[in-house]
Amino acid sequence: MRTLYFKTLARVRDQWSRRRIAHDTERMLRTLDTQTLRDIGLHRSEIPSVAHEAARASEPTRTLVALSRTY
Repeated sequence: MRTLYFKTLARVRDQWSRRRIAHDTERMLRTLDTQTLRDIGLHRSEIPSVAHEAARASEPTRTLVALSRTY
C-alpha cells in the first residue's frame, strides 16, 4: 500500500514538472517575434505543440516528421 502511494506521488510530481516545463517553454517562445520563429523553423501556431514535446508531455511528432523527410 505504501509503495503504491509513493509511486502515485512520484507520477503526480513528474506530470506537474512536465506541465511546468511546457508552460515555461511556451511562454518563452511566445516572446519571440515572427522573424525569429521563422529563423528557427517554427510558425507561431506550432508553439504549444513544440512546448509539450520539449517537456516530453506528448509524442514527438515534429521530430518523427523531420527525420522521415528525404533531402
